[in-house]
Amino acid sequence: MRHQKFTYYLIMLLNIDKFYQEIGSIIKELREKQGVSQEALANYLGLTRMSIINLEKGRHRPSIHQIFLIADLLKVNIHELLPISKIGLSNEIKKIKVNGIISADTLKKESLNSVNSFLASI
Repeated sequence: MRHQKFTYYLIMLLNIDKFYQEIGSIIKELREKQGVSQEALANYLGLTRMSIINLEKGRHRPSIHQIFLIADLLKVNIHELLPISKIGLSNEIKKIKVNGIISADTLKKESLNSVNSFLASI
């Protein structure tokens, strides 16, 4: 299990820019859908409007407490802000095997299950 978690985080680091761009895109979409301005979101988070612009473009990496606050303001579950299934990990996962024991498909499924279990527990 420890190898699986390490490998998952390694994969995420390979896609970190894409990961944060997707978070920003999701936040922007939900914010606009709910009619919340960038200024209102910035004030709620104690940030500047420019920080929100950068967040929505993936250049500002929100902290975990900021993600919780954003979810609260937009009245969504925190899971809806995280692009775990959307960031295209499959290509990198297919290249990785842990000690030749765990297949790529099993690794992906178990890693995603671990992340989802953790997020459900918060």
